[in-house]
Amino acid sequence: MPKVKLLMPPDSTFFSSIVHEGILFLISRNHAQRFGLREIDFKPNFLSKAYSGLDDEKIQNIRMVMVGVDNLNSKLFEKLGSDLKSRKTFYDLIKMLKDNSTLIKEKEEIELELRISGKDNLMDLRKKSDGIAAPQLLKVDRYTGFTSLETPFTSRQLTFYISPEAALISLLGVYSSFVLSIRQQDQNYYFFLFFSPDEVLKLLFEGNGELVEKYMKIKDYAMDVLRKIIGKYPLNELIAIELALNLEIRKLMDSENLEKISLL
Repeated sequence: MPKVKLLMPPDSTFFSSIVHEGILFLISRNHAQRFGLREIDFKPNFLSKAYSGLDDEKIQNIRMVMVGVDNLNSKLFEKLGSDLKSRKTFYDLIKMLKDNSTLIKEKEEIELELRISGKDNLMDLRKKSDGIAAPQLLKVDRYTGFTSLETPFTSRQLTFYISPEAALISLLGVYSSFVLSIRQQDQNYYFFLFFSPDEVLKLLFEGNGELVEKYMKIKDYAMDVLRKIIGKYPLNELIAIELALNLEIRKLMDSENLEKISLL
């Protein structure tokens, strides 16, 4: 039975949010046998089955391109034993993974923990050659260095490598949290919606798959509402967007008999 050890605490950084979103998405789709704060026992072939069940319309909505140095679109397939290569968009990569989900195999134990090795920052790896350089999207706000005074890395940049399994879980997090992209004044804006760190901790601690499914339903609904209302307001009218979103979420929470949900 595949096991994921969740050894990084949830926080409000983008990478942590993406990873925990991927885990909660897998749980909400009934791919977990049992789960808690630190360990999740998944059913066999959980990643392959998760990708095979992704929604084509939702994938098509993920309009984000990779930056020039990213090679996840080829290296991930290489690690899966294939010479396939998607275009350098997250839409095309996730769609190709769905269409070729039988290629996806997972190891028996996945450790979602960051570890320093020389000049590199590794997740679920013993050495960087076994992994893939993380795309810039996953390094948007952190993991270019360590700021603890107990380490010598306060001013040194660390290269970030992840295992194929960590990459696949992160991409599921992108799929599950991406709201939409808009372009204004020659600038692209990307919107994601995540559970707050406190909400993630609560859901994992409860160990209740049905509760995770209910909360994911609320968040998916909130994402649909957000897509519809963001186009009605300029980006500087965020208070109006928040009020409209809160009213719509409250209606669905009442119907699901839930008292509170915390999103960011």
